[in-house]
Amino acid sequence: MVSIDFYSTLLRPWHELLSFNHDSEQSFLDWWRTYGESWTLDLKQIMKTYLNLGHEWQFDIEDKELLEKYYAVGQLLINGLTNCSINSQAKSRIEELLFLPIAEI
Repeated sequence: MVSIDFYSTLLRPWHELLSFNHDSEQSFLDWWRTYGESWTLDLKQIMKTYLNLGHEWQFDIEDKELLEKYYAVGQLLINGLTNCSINSQAKSRIEELLFLPIAEI
């Protein structure tokens, strides 16, 4: 659940972007050259803090292979559910549980 704090924090960079008079493409490009990097870093920090996004993951080859297998199995399950003839309740239950952590199943 995203907090009210998140929305108020997110409004700051949004207002920074909208408050500048972008009356032409060139004026926007000038603004972006001056403020774009810091604006982007601020937005990334907000996403890390409130949404747990934007982290620099350092996966090794084994981790990447495991993630690819996980993705392939998920695709197989989704394709199977799309083309199967089980009742709708069972299908809905499988879809609800499909990507939950094992601890929550």
